[in-house]
Amino acid sequence: MAKELGLSLNPEDPANLPRLLGILKLGESDEPRLKTVLQAGVPHQVLNARKHTEESMIIAGAGAFGAVTIATNMAGRGVDIKLGGDLAEEILSGVNRVLRKAGIMDPYDMPLQERREALQKLDPSLYGIYETEAKYFLNFFNEMERVRELGGLHIIGSERHEARRIDNQLRGRAARQGDPGSSRFFLSLEDDLMRMFGGDQVKSMMERFSIDEDYPLQARLVSNMIEQSQTRVEGSNFDIRKHTLEYDDVLNAQRQRIYSQRDRVFEKEDLVEDVNELLAQEVTRRVKEAQ
Repeated sequence: MAKELGLSLNPEDPANLPRLLGILKLGESDEPRLKTVLQAGVPHQVLNARKHTEESMIIAGAGAFGAVTIATNMAGRGVDIKLGGDLAEEILSGVNRVLRKAGIMDPYDMPLQERREALQKLDPSLYGIYETEAKYFLNFFNEMERVRELGGLHIIGSERHEARRIDNQLRGRAARQGDPGSSRFFLSLEDDLMRMFGGDQVKSMMERFSIDEDYPLQARLVSNMIEQSQTRVEGSNFDIRKHTLEYDDVLNAQRQRIYSQRDRVFEKEDLVEDVNELLAQEVTRRVKEAQ
């Protein structure tokens, strides 16, 4: 790949920077950031079960410009990802105090965009001790616009889940509430989902048409196979739950019968008729066995 792109194998080679900027369609202003990434790697956050206390903060910051979040399970976390990141309460509090000092009544009730416009009209010298918070607040909107220009939040799925519901939840992380966004999922023929259902068909098709292993398959036929595999797995899981429920129904019927007899013992004052009925049933059963 490096040979085809005319790049050196050494990623830190200075001659690579201009070429990479052109390939990635970046401007000269992005050169320092690209150089930092090549030398130190991509800054990222890892979200897993060990970081449950920081969970909401990591997810809230996942929409910031240049933010990369690696998650074992990103769906259904209960926190929306906002483009540009999240604003801490201390920042909003500082901005509100600046606006209040400037004579604007009840800035707490103003939408963020109106607070931004009001803050831009003020002389920066009026920011006072809240200059850092005010500049951070204004920069937040610039970051949000940059993220929007780049296409918003992009979701990359490293595999497909057995249930389509989980995949759709992950897709739903992007392009929320009118924001731009996109998603792309990757699947190997050696993944469990494809190995159990349909993987051999795709593999034979690739061999028949002499398709390179690294070539991305985006045909509707393959997508249909994956969805059919997920449907089969979901059907299998549904049957398992159905059989488990049937076993529970048997236990529940026994439970209701025992409880009804117990309630009758507790509620009736005279149990002579019930005892006589039980004795008659027992005698009848034993006489038949003894004949």
